[in-house]
Amino acid sequence: MVALVPHKNSYCYISVLVPVGLKRLLFFLPMILLFLLLPLHLTLTLAGLTSFFVAWLSIFKLLLLAYRKGPLVPPPTSSPLSFPLFVTIVSLSIKISPSVESAATENGGGGGALKSLANYVAKCLLLVLLFPLYQWRLLVYEAIRLASSRLVGRQWAPLPPVLATFTVSILMHELIFYYIGRKEPTWVVMWFFLLHGVAVATEVIGKKAL
Repeated sequence: MVALVPHKNSYCYISVLVPVGLKRLLFFLPMILLFLLLPLHLTLTLAGLTSFFVAWLSIFKLLLLAYRKGPLVPPPTSSPLSFPLFVTIVSLSIKISPSVESAATENGGGGGALKSLANYVAKCLLLVLLFPLYQWRLLVYEAIRLASSRLVGRQWAPLPPVLATFTVSILMHELIFYYIGRKEPTWVVMWFFLLHGVAVATEVIGKKAL
């Protein structure tokens, strides 16, 4: 698995040669499908980790990258990400500051770079424990809000993206549980997130009305 993921990411790394938007998304589509199928061909122990880091994090970061958004896109003033840094960010739940790579380069890969790497490994472990999956939420929310603002106006535009974000979260959680247990979904997770989605939408409506 370790050798397989960087090999696939090397394919995605050349995405800068493909125009942003639908063409780049189609370019990523084979890798996205492979990332979805990969956990099904592993043991249950490996499937759990792979489903989180590959089938979830990597896919949504690639979806964001297709439209030049998310942590894989360096700021305009920064140089493109190196391949090791690209693989690290796309595979782990971290977002590295643009100054980190330049500092590592200036240090010639010395103690400062090692210190930074150890620092980010520790942060990565903490972030995994906290389950901070915010990038894919931005992808769903922004895309749906852009469309809904044209249909229902700016005032009520947040409602459809809120419900859509929770719906995507429902599907992804059910998929992860299937990867880990290989059992048919009970949809308990669906009702849990659906209740939260309706509650958040109701809160938005209440604030707008008052």
